[in-house]
Amino acid sequence: MKTLLAVIIFISSVAVIVSVVLQEAKDSGMSSAITGNSNSLFGKGRVKTLDATLQRITVIAGGVLAVAVFAMGVFFS
Repeated sequence: MKTLLAVIIFISSVAVIVSVVLQEAKDSGMSSAITGNSNSLFGKGRVKTLDATLQRITVIAGGVLAVAVFAMGVFFS
């Protein structure tokens, strides 16, 4: 049981890290006001669906990570 929880913690933590790194920044800041918007007309929809999917993966993997860490602390402390 301890090994299974450790594997779940490892996999979910890697999933959280990868999904956060792959997400596009939400805040454009002053750089977009000076340089202009870099979104193209045709690529806009795919990026939004990819970001929505990555956000969903982040939330789910974070929840699994939190539950697994809590279970590890409760059962093996």
